Order: sequence, then structure tokens, then C-alpha cells
Amino acid sequence: MFSFKRLFKQFKINILQNAHRHGLYLLVICLFLIINHYHYFYSGGFERRGILNSAGFVVIIMSILISIDMFKNLVRTDSGINYLMMPATTMEKYLAAWVYSTLFTFIIIITTYFVIHVTSMFIGNLITGLYLPYQYFEPSRLWNFFIKMMFFQSFYFLGAILFKKNSLVKTTAALFFLTIIISITGSFIVKNYLELSNSNIGDSINFNFDGDNSDIMSSNIHASIKYVEEIIKTILYIIPFICWSAGYLKLKNTQI
Repeated sequence: MFSFKRLFKQFKINILQNAHRHGLYLLVICLFLIINHYHYFYSGGFERRGILNSAGFVVIIMSILISIDMFKNLVRTDSGINYLMMPATTMEKYLAAWVYSTLFTFIIIITTYFVIHVTSMFIGNLITGLYLPYQYFEPSRLWNFFIKMMFFQSFYFLGAILFKKNSLVKTTAALFFLTIIISITGSFIVKNYLELSNSNIGDSINFNFDGDNSDIMSSNIHASIKYVEEIIKTILYIIPFICWSAGYLKLKNTQI
């Protein structure tokens, strides 16, 4: 039976086991952000987008590294047996690792970024006298960061369970080849869909040779492209849930 008490205990275990390693990750991120702010002031405020875009890069990299660490106990036989024998269900262990590597990581990184950003901007403006704008996150940008993080996190979270050794390298390689296959297949499907749509559009229009039908054709092509974009966007939203589900099933059937 599911227990929130055991879930919370597993979550605390994840924090204690990874505190030192992930603390170093966070320290590196702090140094990276400080240097990034230094370049922002050095450029006189011309690199405005770099300050915000760097946060998205940091969130994704951090989530990948943390996701890889979540199931490191499965690498060795002795630690793997201890992990599987812990007094908690597979669902509780999985959810504890998932919450740690997604929501908890996202909150910690964004909070760290906010503190470093405000402090750096205050000190930078005080020293340089430039009084550059602080540029806080818009909710839409923050949401986009979170969605991108979930997308990449789901792949490496699954990879950490599938590949017991060198999961970072193996998952990256698998993702690379999968991207190539999907790109080629997707391009072929989109090309044929647009050609079919254009053919149907041409057949359905009663052409007036004295007039200009280019606007009608352009409008319908644009609508077809938007339709394809919505399909791709929907697939990208579904992929993380597929990876998380596959990861749970794999963990549930894991044997050491």
C-alpha cells in the first residue's frame, strides 16, 4: 500500500546521499552565473538576452546530471541489492527520485538563480553606476524553461534506469541517433503531408484565370504548416510521460 511517510523518507535519503555531489554542481552554477553577470556589465548591458537564456541552459544541464545520479545505486551489485531491499515500494522509490530530479531541482535552481541575479545586479550597478535593469523572469519564459527541463530530464531519467554503467554517454548517444531518425522520418511525413494538402487545395479551388489565387494558396499552406506544428508540439508534450512510464516499468522489473 502506498505510503506518503515512506515516500518522504525516500526523498530525504535522496537528499542525504546526493547533498555533497549536487552541492558542488550548485556551486559551479553559481560561479557560472556570476561570470555571466560580469560579462553583462562588461558589455554595458548589450547582452541582455544572455542573462535569461543562461538560466535555461543551467536548468537543463543540472536536471540531466541529477537525473543520471538518481539510480547510481543500481550500478554495483551490493548497493543495488540494498536499494531494492529498502522498505519502500517501487512506486515510492520512483516518485521520490522523480520529485527530487524535477520539481525540487527546478525550485532550487530558480531560487539560486534569483538570489545570484539580484545580488549580482545590485553589486554591479553599485560599482559601475550603470543602473542596468534587473530583468526578472516572465511566467511564460519560466514555463518554457520547465517544459524543456521535463523533456530532457525524462530521457536521462529513463537512461539512468536502462543503462547501469556510463548512462550519461549511452543516453546521449541514443538521443542523438533517435533525433536523426525522427528528423528524417518527420521531414518525409511533413513533406508528403504538405504536398497532399496542396494537391487537395488545388483540386478544390475553382481557378479564375483572370484573377490571382496566390493569397488563397498561401493561406491554406500556412494553415497546413500550423496544423503540422501543433501535431509536433503535442508529440513533444507526450514524450516525457512515455519515458517516465517506461522508466517505472523497467525499475519495477529490475533484477540485480
